[in-house]
Amino acid sequence: MSYSEFGGCLPFELLVDKNGREYFDSKEYNVKRLNCGRSAIVLAIRTSKAIRVFLPIYICDSVKNAVQNEGCQIEYYHINEDFFPEVDDINKDDILIWVNYFGIFGNAVIKEIVSRYENVIIDNTQAFFCEPNKDAYNIYSCRKFVGVPDGAYLISPTEIIGNFETDVSSDRSSFLLKAWEQGSNSAYTLSKNNEDSFSYSGIRGMSLLTQRILLNVTYETIIEKRIENYRYIHDKLKNFNLLKCDLENGVVPMIYPFVYKSDTMREYLIDNKVFVPTWWRSVKNSNPNDIENGFVDYLYPLPIDQRYTIDDMERIIEIVLMGIET
Repeated sequence: MSYSEFGGCLPFELLVDKNGREYFDSKEYNVKRLNCGRSAIVLAIRTSKAIRVFLPIYICDSVKNAVQNEGCQIEYYHINEDFFPEVDDINKDDILIWVNYFGIFGNAVIKEIVSRYENVIIDNTQAFFCEPNKDAYNIYSCRKFVGVPDGAYLISPTEIIGNFETDVSSDRSSFLLKAWEQGSNSAYTLSKNNEDSFSYSGIRGMSLLTQRILLNVTYETIIEKRIENYRYIHDKLKNFNLLKCDLENGVVPMIYPFVYKSDTMREYLIDNKVFVPTWWRSVKNSNPNDIENGFVDYLYPLPIDQRYTIDDMERIIEIVLMGIET
C-alpha cells in the first residue's frame, strides 16, 4: 500500500508476512474480485451473454432478484434426491446455475453437471475451497468462510468483461469487532444490516479491507478444522440424518446438513443456543412431496466451522440428541 497523506491516527493492524496470499491466484485463473456472490453470478451471466437462465427452485431470494433485475428469462427447475437438476438439454443461448449445496460435493459431481449441460455457472458460495472447473463459471463467497465484510470471486473460462468501482466496507464492518468481543449472536443485527446493503449496492469490486484481511487468513487451518468437525459430527448423527451426506476426500463443507423430521427441533436447538437458520422459506409451494419443501422445514444447518473444537461438536451432538428424545 502506498500513501498520499501522512500522519494522523494509526489504522487497524493487518500485517502480512511473506507467506500471505489469497486463496485464488489471478495468475492461474481468470479471476474477478467482487463485493458479493450475487454480483459474481450477474457478471457471469453478462460474460456468457446468456438469454435464458435455468435457476434452481431451492435458492435464496437475493440471487433470484439479481437475475430478474438483469432482465433474463428465468426457467426454474427442481433438484432430485442427489441434488442433480431435473432439466433436459439446454440451448446454446441458455445457462444453468447449479448450487454446490452445503459445500459437500466434489469435482466428480461438478464434472458430470458441466458435461451434461455445457453452459453452467457453478455456485460455490457454500463451497469456498472447491477447485474451479475450467469449463464453467465458478462463484465463490468469502463471507461464508472467513470473517470479512464483503468479498466474492468469479472465476471464468473466458476473459471477464467490466471494470467496477471498488467497494468501501469500513462503515459496515463493526459487526466483525462486536462478534469478536461479545459473541456472534450479539452482532446479528449489524451483520444482517451489512448483508442487506448488497441488495442495493450493485456490482462493485472487492473492498481493500477485505483484500487485506484475506492475506492474513491461514486457509490450511480452516480446511483442517471444518473437515475434522464435519466428520466427527456426521459419525455421531448419520443414523438419524435423513440426508446421506458422507464427505468425500478433499471436500471442505460450509455446514453439517442435518435433516430430521420434527416440528420442534429448530426451536429446541435455538433455545439451547445452537442458532440454525431456516433457509429460503419463499421456495415452499403447495406440493408436500417436493424435495425443496422438506429442506425448508426440516434442514438444520449445524455449524462446524473453524471457531469450534471437538468439544464444541460434542455439545452440539448432545443437544441434538436431546432434541430427538424430546
